[in-house]
Amino acid sequence: MNLKKFMWNIKELKFQIIRLYFSWLPLSSMRVKFLKKHKIFKEMGEDVFWQPRILPVDADRIKIHNNVAIATDVRFIMHDVAWMVMKNLPDANKESNHIVGYKGCCEIFDNVFIGANAIILPNVKIGPNAIIGAGAIVTKDVLPGTIVGGVPARKIGLFDDFIENRWKYGNEFVGLNEEERDMKQWERFYNQ
Repeated sequence: MNLKKFMWNIKELKFQIIRLYFSWLPLSSMRVKFLKKHKIFKEMGEDVFWQPRILPVDADRIKIHNNVAIATDVRFIMHDVAWMVMKNLPDANKESNHIVGYKGCCEIFDNVFIGANAIILPNVKIGPNAIIGAGAIVTKDVLPGTIVGGVPARKIGLFDDFIENRWKYGNEFVGLNEEERDMKQWERFYNQ
């Protein structure tokens, strides 16, 4: 084994150990502290909530601004492995370096919420003031002030409308104890 390959294997092993350790951190606050300390992302702003336990492979291609909440099991895919197929095609020029993996970047601006199990593909900008619904697959930019959902993600609402409705919802529970809030939520559920 040559030195270059050996060093790559050491680097890969270190990355896998970091990923394993990270996945065991029990709280989002601990994961955010770890992400910032080790400069995992290209940039990471203030007031970031990071619930996923899996680190993106190409995290250095992701910028996260301020006041961003990323729910559980959100995945960022910043590259593909199509080159593995391309290199074995009959027309492939194996001596040249033009068969490489595709890589892209992602930027998440201020005041963004990304719902559980969303998938963010390369070369998208999200927000500011945007919401991505749970399970959405984001294939293109999410415009400021919009809510997107679905596969592929498309506009389903406006950020300002969501915020207004959430404030109204919250006002219904002011002054109620936990048991009263629970009863009120069940009442709302059955009256919908």
